Amino acid sequence: MLQQIFVNFSVFSFLVSAAVVTRIFYFPIKPIKHAWILGGVYAGLISLILMNLSIPYNETLSLDIRYIPFIISCAYFGLKSGLLTAALLLIGEWLFSENLAVDLSIFMIAVPLFFVSLSFWKKPYQRALILLLEYVTLVFTAHWLYRGGAPVPFSFMMILTGFLLMGLTISIWLIEGYSTLYSLINEYTKLNTKLKKSQQELRETLRGQQGVIFKFKKEDGNFIHTLCDGQLIRKSQLNPDLFLSPDWTRLLQPDIVDELLGQYERAWQGSDTSSEIRWPNGHFLQLMLQPIFRSGQVIEVVGSIFDITEKKRMEQALEESERHYRLIAENTSDLITVLQVNGKAKYCSPSHQVILGYSPDDLLDGEIKSIFEPQVLYRIREKLAKIIREQQPDQIEFRCQHKNGNWVQFESRCMPVTGPRGDVEYIVIVSRDISERKKAEELALASEKLSVVGELAAGVAHEIRNPLTTLKGFIQMFQKGEIDPVYLDVISSELDRIELITNEFLILAKPQVVHYRVESLVSIIENVVAILTPQMKLNNIQVYTEFEQQLPQIKCEPSQLKQLFVNIMKNAIEAMPTGGIMKLKIYRQEDYLLAEVEDNGCGIPGEIISRLGEPFYTLKEKGTGLGLMVCKKIINEHGGTIQFFSELGEGATVQIALPLFNQAE
Repeated sequence: MLQQIFVNFSVFSFLVSAAVVTRIFYFPIKPIKHAWILGGVYAGLISLILMNLSIPYNETLSLDIRYIPFIISCAYFGLKSGLLTAALLLIGEWLFSENLAVDLSIFMIAVPLFFVSLSFWKKPYQRALILLLEYVTLVFTAHWLYRGGAPVPFSFMMILTGFLLMGLTISIWLIEGYSTLYSLINEYTKLNTKLKKSQQELRETLRGQQGVIFKFKKEDGNFIHTLCDGQLIRKSQLNPDLFLSPDWTRLLQPDIVDELLGQYERAWQGSDTSSEIRWPNGHFLQLMLQPIFRSGQVIEVVGSIFDITEKKRMEQALEESERHYRLIAENTSDLITVLQVNGKAKYCSPSHQVILGYSPDDLLDGEIKSIFEPQVLYRIREKLAKIIREQQPDQIEFRCQHKNGNWVQFESRCMPVTGPRGDVEYIVIVSRDISERKKAEELALASEKLSVVGELAAGVAHEIRNPLTTLKGFIQMFQKGEIDPVYLDVISSELDRIELITNEFLILAKPQVVHYRVESLVSIIENVVAILTPQMKLNNIQVYTEFEQQLPQIKCEPSQLKQLFVNIMKNAIEAMPTGGIMKLKIYRQEDYLLAEVEDNGCGIPGEIISRLGEPFYTLKEKGTGLGLMVCKKIINEHGGTIQFFSELGEGATVQIALPLFNQAE
C-alpha cells in the first residue's frame, strides 16, 4: 500500500508541478484568456488519472485523491472551473467505475455548499482547506447512507482523511511555493534590471558632468583610483580609464602630481580639503575632497574637480568694477547713500564729510535722521514707501542741516534695487547740492516777477485812472455844493476797486516770505483775474469761468501760485492780440485739483511743446523764456504737474494739477 501511495503522490506532484511551472516560467507575461476552462479541464484529466490509481482498502472501500484536483480547481479558478472538473470526473466514473451514484450525490450537495464557502473566503489556500473539510464530511455521510446505515470503519476514515490532506497539502505547497519562487525571481529580475539601468545612468551622468568625479583608496602606501570620469578629462584628450591604473601619476606634470598627492594625504588623514590648482594651460581648477569613514577609519575618499576659470575671470572683473565704482563713489562731490527698506543707512559716501561735515560712520550710527527737519523727514518716508511699493525711481528735493548749523539744499534721485525674489532690498540715493542753483532760481523768480509787474503796471495805471477821474468829478460837484448820498455810494465803490487792484499788485510785486498754508484755489484764481482784468479789457479778451461747487482746499504758497497763474494767463492774453475768449476751469480728479487755462489764440507748434519751460527758450520776440521755467519750478515745489495741449491755429490749453490738502501732513 505504501508503494501505491507513493506512486499516487508522485504522479499527482508531477502533474501539478508541470502545470504550475509551465504557466509561471513559460507564459509569465500575459494573462491567459479563459484560464478557468484550461484549469478545469486539466484538473479533470488529473482526476481521471488518479481515479485509475486508486488503492483498494477492502471489498467495498478504496483510497484515492481524485477529488483533490476538484477542490484545487474550485479554490484557485472558481466554482465554474470546479464544475468543469466534476463533469469530467463523473464521465470517467460512468465509464470506468461503479460509484457514479455516490459521487453524483456528493457533487450535487457539494456544489451549493462550495458556492457559499467560496463567497466567505478570499485566499485560495484557505478556500481549499475549508472545501476539503466539507468534502470529507460529505464523503463519509454518503458512504454511511449507501451502506444502509452501517458505520464507516474509523481506520478508513483516518487513512482517507490523512491521504486527502496530504494530497491537498502537496498541491497547495507546490502551487504557492512555485508562485512565491516566481515572485521572488521576478522581483530579483526587476531589481537587477533597475540596478543595471541605474549603474548605466550613473556612468552616463559621471561621463557627462562638466568636471571630474573620482574616488581613491590608499593601498601599500600608494593612492589608487577606483572611479574616475568626467568631461574635463575627456576634453583634455585623456582616457579616464588610464587614471584607474597604479601608475596614473605619469599622466600629469610632476608639480601637479606633488600638489595632488599632498591634498590626497590630508584627505586620507580625515580632513575635508578644498584648494585651487592652476593648470599648465592657464586654467584654474577647484579640487574638493571628502573622506568616507567607517568605524572611525577612512576607507576611501570622494573627490571632484571643476574648471573655475570663468568664475575667476568674473571675480576679477567684479573686483575691477567694484574698484572703479568705489573710486567714483569716494571721489564724487555728490552724496551717495544706500538705504535698507527699514530706512537704515547701509552705505554713505565720503562726500558726506565734505558737504555736510558728518563722517560716513556718524551717519551709519544713526545720526542721519538728525540732519532733516521733521516735516521733511515725513515727506522722505512717504516718497521712499512709494518707491518700494511701485518699484519705480523717483526724485525729491529737500534740505539738510550742516554740522555747523547751516542748511544745504539737495536734489536727490532715488533708485530701487530689487533682490532675487523681485522685492526691493535697497534704495540708492544720489543727492546733489543745489544751494547755488536755488539762489539763481530765486533771482530768476524775482526778475521774472519784476518783469511781470512792469508789464502789468500800464494796465493797472489805466484801471486806476478811470475811477480817479470819476472821483475827481464828484469832488468838483461837491465843491459846487451838489451833494447826493448816491454819489457817496459810487465813490466808496470806486475806492474799493482801487484798493483791490493795488493790494493784489503789491502782493505780486513785493518780496514774500515763503509760507505754506491752506487756501482755496478758486479764491486765488479770482484774485489773479482781478489783477489782469485791466489788461484783458485793453486787449478785448472775454473771460468765462467754470468752477465745480464745494471744491476741497490745497496747501500752497498763495503768492507763488498767483505769480504762476499770472504768467499762464498773460501768455494766453498775448496769444490773442486781436481779442478772443479765455476759459478758466477748476475741477477735482481723484486726489488732485485740476485748473485749466484755455484760449483760442494762435496755438503752439507740436514739435516745441516738449521744450516749453527751458531757460531762455521762447517764441516771443522780446521774451526770455524764464516765465514758464518759473512756473514749472513753482509747480514742482507744490508737488503738482503742468501739461500743455495745443494745435497750431487752434488755441492752447494749460492744465495744472495740484495735490489736495492731506490732514496727515
